[in-house]
Amino acid sequence: MDGKIYFVKIPYSVEASESGVNGEIAAKRTADLLRPNFEMPSVARRTFPDGAGVVSSGLTGAPLIEAGLSEASRIVQAISPTRRRDAVIFDYVIGNADRNAGNVFVDGGTVRLIDNESAYATSLPPVHSFLRRHALALASDNFEVAGEFVERILESRDQILSIAEQEGISAAARDALSARLARLQLVAGTSRDFDGLFLME
Repeated sequence: MDGKIYFVKIPYSVEASESGVNGEIAAKRTADLLRPNFEMPSVARRTFPDGAGVVSSGLTGAPLIEAGLSEASRIVQAISPTRRRDAVIFDYVIGNADRNAGNVFVDGGTVRLIDNESAYATSLPPVHSFLRRHALALASDNFEVAGEFVERILESRDQILSIAEQEGISAAARDALSARLARLQLVAGTSRDFDGLFLME
């Protein structure tokens, strides 16, 4: 064996498998486009008896959930605020409110995000719930919507929407994605922090 972790997601229904797989592939392609300062493992579509699924390969490190609460908090605090902010903004853009401690792998200074089947939601929870559920957000965080990563997102708006359409993301979810990108455009570079993205809902 190569010592790496392979994450296999087997569908529990045909309907759930299609939307979940589409979200996984679209999220990975979007991350590749934006070149973030975190990583997402490669994903490949696979067919199982109950429908489509995905295999994520090449994972190293361990999920935060295995570290325990106090150690996980220490690990997250050691990650640069910019990297954590960019991951949170990425999940806001792709509509993923499920970045729990089982979906973040940390290997030294490398952060890898996995499991994006809940991405491209048509709505998100209130900002405080969104941040509380996000494994890379600390209670003390007050993220500014700024920086090179935000600029790349805004410059790539049309491509992000095109990827979602190509990967079969529903029209309603694409409309929600477009609205989040528009809010990001309005908030970026202003005095508003991350909360401003939700105040405009």
